[in-house]
Amino acid sequence: MEDRRLLATWVVDDSFAATDLAHHRSQTIQAAVNAAHAGDTINVRGGTYEEDVLVDKTLTIQATGRATVDPVDDGVAGNPAYGFNLQANDIVIKGFRIGEFDNNADPDGSVGINASSSFSGYKILNNTLAHNVFGVYLNTSTSNGAHQTIVSGNSFRFNNNPGAAAGNGIYSDQGARNLKITDNSFRGQDNEDIIFVAPTALQVNIVIQHNTLIDSSGIFFVNVLHSTVANNTIQGSNFNAIELAGGNVDDIIRSNNLKNVGIQGYTGIYLNTAFAGANSNNTIMNNTVVYAGLSGIRVRDSSFNVVKGNFVTRAKGFDLSNPAWGNGITLENANGNTVDSNTVTRNARHGIYVDADSSGNLIKSNVSLDNAQVDPSAFDYNDNSTGNATAGTANNYQNNVGRTQNRPGLIRFHA
Repeated sequence: MEDRRLLATWVVDDSFAATDLAHHRSQTIQAAVNAAHAGDTINVRGGTYEEDVLVDKTLTIQATGRATVDPVDDGVAGNPAYGFNLQANDIVIKGFRIGEFDNNADPDGSVGINASSSFSGYKILNNTLAHNVFGVYLNTSTSNGAHQTIVSGNSFRFNNNPGAAAGNGIYSDQGARNLKITDNSFRGQDNEDIIFVAPTALQVNIVIQHNTLIDSSGIFFVNVLHSTVANNTIQGSNFNAIELAGGNVDDIIRSNNLKNVGIQGYTGIYLNTAFAGANSNNTIMNNTVVYAGLSGIRVRDSSFNVVKGNFVTRAKGFDLSNPAWGNGITLENANGNTVDSNTVTRNARHGIYVDADSSGNLIKSNVSLDNAQVDPSAFDYNDNSTGNATAGTANNYQNNVGRTQNRPGLIRFHA
C-alpha cells in the first residue's frame, strides 16, 4: 500500500521541562526542525531562543507569542551567525523578533535571516529584524521556474552592527528572481534599507511597493532588470532615496512619495554609473520629490530613459558648488532621454537643467516655475548644449511652460 502521512504541527516552548519528540514538543526550534517532515508546521511560543536555526526542508515556522531568536556564535571564522538559515524551497518564517539582543554574539556579527540562492518561494512575514549586521540576506534561485518569494509586513530597525555589508535592512548580491517586497517598515539603517547589487547574477522581476522608509537610507539597485519600485514612502533618508547606480534596464520607478531626502546633500532619484554601465529604458513616473537635499531627479551618463509626470519642488541645493546641483531635474551626459509633463517649482537653482554634454533628449510639456530660490542667476529652463536642435541646443523642446530660460526658444508658453 502507498505510504501516507498526515502533516504534523509541532510546539516549541523554551519552558518545557524536556523535549518530547514523540508528542511533537520541543524546547528548541532546531530540534523541532530536525524531527519535522516537509510540509509540517512549527508553532513557537513566547520566549528567547538563543539559536542559529538551519531550515533544510519546506516548513512553516511561526511565532504564536513574543518569540525572540537571538543568534549565537556559529564557530566559523569570517561568517556571521544566521538567526534562520533557509536552505529549501517555500519556507515560511513568520512573526519572530530576530537579532542580537544579548552579549552572546558571534565575532562576525549576525544576520537575521539568510535566504539561499539555491532555492526560492520563501515567505518572510511580520517579523521584526533589529540590531543585526543586516536584516535579511535575500537571494533566490534565478531559474525560470523560481517560485515567488514574498517579504511582507516586517519591521527592519537599526541593523548596523559591525560586520561585512553592515547597515542594510535587506541585502542581496547573489541573484534574485520573482520577488515581492511589500508593506514593510524601515528605520535607522546606516547604509541602505533595500539593496540589490549582484555583479553578474540575474536580478529580475523584483517588485518593491507600499513600504515605509523613515529616517533611514533608501533603495539601491545595480544590474536590476524588469523590476518595479512603486508607491513607497521615503522620508528623511541619509543618502539618495532611490538610486540606480549602473546597469539597470527596463525598471519602473513610479508613484513614490519622497520627502526630506538626502538631507546632507543627496538626491531624490538618481541614475548614474558608479558601479556598472549606463542605465537605459527605465521609467521615472508620477513620483513626488519634496525638499531633496541636493536635487530632485538626476539622470547622469544614462540613455533612453523616460522622466514623466513627476512633481519636484524645493530641492534645497545643500551644496551649489556644481551647476548640476540644486536643480529640480538634471540631465548630465545624458542622451536620448525624454523629460515629459513634469511640474518643477521653487527649487534652489534651475527647474530643468541640461548640461553641455547632453544631446538628443526630448523636453516637452513640462511646467517649470518660480525656481532660482537660492541662486538668483538660475532659470526655469537652462540648457548649456550646442547643436542643431531647439534654440541652437542639442536637444528638442516642445510645449513647455515657464517664465525664465537661458536662451530664447526653450519655453513655448510663458506663464
